[in-house]
Amino acid sequence: MNISILQLSDIHFKKENNSILKKKEKIFDAIKNEIDNSKYLFIVFTGDIAFSGQACEYYEAELFIESLKELIENYNRDIKIEFIFTPGNHDCDFSKNKDVRNLIIDNIIIDPKKITSELIDTCVSVQEEYLEFIKKY
Repeated sequence: MNISILQLSDIHFKKENNSILKKKEKIFDAIKNEIDNSKYLFIVFTGDIAFSGQACEYYEAELFIESLKELIENYNRDIKIEFIFTPGNHDCDFSKNKDVRNLIIDNIIIDPKKITSELIDTCVSVQEEYLEFIKKY
């Protein structure tokens, strides 16, 4: 069984004017011969899908992913596409809970034994839009 991997990183989707949209066909052209006989394609996003972790940026990413996926599936109808995501610092909306989050982090640094699930949930709330986005895949 042949598998292929497409790794993309630091795309930094914004609300508009995303240069990667113009490169979608070139990305497809670069991989199409590699996926010709593949049963599986893993598309791996290794951080910084968004520019500032906002929902509108993930919407742009979703449009890109779906159109790239369509190109690939039209070329190789038998291929199974799987997605793997890892967040980057740009996949966080640091405008959320900024003061509370900073206080929690400062206190955890002073006394790591005080870490609770609630504190962790508050600290990772900056990834809320990212987490909603990856649920789709």
